[in-house]
Amino acid sequence: MAKHLITTVTVPFLALILSACAVPRNADSLPATDNGQDTTASLPEVVGSDVDTASQTDDMVDDESSPTVALPPLSFTWNTDYANFLTAPQQVRAAAKEACEARGYETAIMASISLDADSASADFTCHGAVD
Repeated sequence: MAKHLITTVTVPFLALILSACAVPRNADSLPATDNGQDTTASLPEVVGSDVDTASQTDDMVDDESSPTVALPPLSFTWNTDYANFLTAPQQVRAAAKEACEARGYETAIMASISLDADSASADFTCHGAVD
């Protein structure tokens, strides 16, 4: 009886403690979409909030003269040879970095990876403007 009572109390208590230590999910992030535009080299547009609209004034000039150029996304595919260690090969990382530098950014960061049998595909994002 005492052993059953200890188990009945200990298991829920440990579950409560472990769930309190868990990292909360970021509920504000949006899933990536493939709409053909370059989302890898720019930040997503933010829908106007109270803070954004409060800082806007009527005398501000809209910058409509410089249209956004849509660049192709940085997607790479390579053969994994059914390896247990999943990371982009050095050649893929170097090609992504060169593509980002050509776009005027400093580094390439792998944003997503997908597996299909013996091949892997990754999408890279560009960060850090080159001065």
